[in-house]
Amino acid sequence: MPKGRGRKKPTGKVNGKSEAPRPTEFDKLLRFIVTFQGRFALAFICGEDRRQRQGVLASLSDLLRAKGIELRQIDLTYREVADLYSSLKEECRQNSLAAIVLTGIEASLKGNLLASLNIQRDLISREVNCPLLFWVSNFALTVIAREAPDFYDFRYTVFNFKRARDRQPLMSQDTVLREPTALFDRARGSESWTTFLFDLLERYQKDEVRLEALDRMAYGELLEEVARSYRDKKYRTEALIYLERALKIYSELQEKGREAAVLQAIADIYYFADNQVKAAENLAKALPIHREIGDRLGEANALQSLGHVKRMEGAYGEAEALYQQALPIHRKIGDRLGEAAALRSLGHVKRMEGAYGEAEALFQQALSIYRELGSRMGEANALQSLGAVKRMQGVYAEAEQLYSKAVEIYASIDDKHSQGETPPVAGGSVSRPGRTGEGTFFSQSS
Repeated sequence: MPKGRGRKKPTGKVNGKSEAPRPTEFDKLLRFIVTFQGRFALAFICGEDRRQRQGVLASLSDLLRAKGIELRQIDLTYREVADLYSSLKEECRQNSLAAIVLTGIEASLKGNLLASLNIQRDLISREVNCPLLFWVSNFALTVIAREAPDFYDFRYTVFNFKRARDRQPLMSQDTVLREPTALFDRARGSESWTTFLFDLLERYQKDEVRLEALDRMAYGELLEEVARSYRDKKYRTEALIYLERALKIYSELQEKGREAAVLQAIADIYYFADNQVKAAENLAKALPIHREIGDRLGEANALQSLGHVKRMEGAYGEAEALYQQALPIHRKIGDRLGEAAALRSLGHVKRMEGAYGEAEALFQQALSIYRELGSRMGEANALQSLGAVKRMQGVYAEAEQLYSKAVEIYASIDDKHSQGETPPVAGGSVSRPGRTGEGTFFSQSS
């Protein structure tokens, strides 16, 4: 199609009639499961964000239940599996309409699982009479394709749940993404997993100069995985060397989306290390890339992160302007969690400026969205923010009630860190702007 002035923008109409909306990735996944009921079909779901995965699976389970189909999840995160069929046998004995989704397979990649997948391919396809889905990271998908090619070739498709774009959202706006309680991914930070990553890294480094484009892409993703192994705040800055190498690879390959994501990951590290100048520098590089490739969610998150930096510097006017730019983008792409996070960020600015009435109204809006989505973490954070407003106004009884409700929720979702961070009613300090609803590089997990 010709470029330039002569190129017409799509109108959304065909022969004068409104064009039907394109199916989202979520729609395609739902249709796949319904279509292949009663017979084997293999598919992979590729996504890096742990919260997104849990929300998608919870929403999918609700919709399938209404159709009489049970979504059975087998989580392999906390155990190393060498024989997949043994884990599937019990599920295969049940005769009800179902689909099986496996998560956490990354913990087993270093063992004998990949070799057994090739051997057991035909057995699994005969015995599993329902759709079988693997939710994996980009890195895990690359490893499976390389090390278990016979099994991987059996796939029907790969569903890509990456970042939402304004042109093609992952879910339609009338599908409410649930966010259930999330557990910390212990296996991904385990010593055995880290050892496996470094062993694989050594293999890539030996052949670095001879790597083809696809192998270099996998190498970059491996470097990101190694960086994520530095979850402990004490060692986070040590992840920078691996992220910088990944950034160089993605830049050379013209992988703009990955380049922007790594720049934001680097910014996250500098932000939590109180180096706001470096954080802003990397975010300023990421923002135009997100805009260039049409990644509206990435753009909104970069704007919001820049707002956090300005807020930490005490530049509340600049922070507010950045949050105000992010808010309508979140709304336009149907990112309700991002919308709530932006509202809460604006509330913090108003609270610091002493505009308590405006701050309370913004926190209440965020609280309503979190409750609508079933986000217990978001609800607790909003209640804590409302408590901070009441505390600063000297309304200690109301502040205590709000803090107590927040602590109860934190306890129910086993978030001991946030329980400890909830300040006493008559004191406490202002906390660092968080990334709730948006996710940081270290909180993303398949």
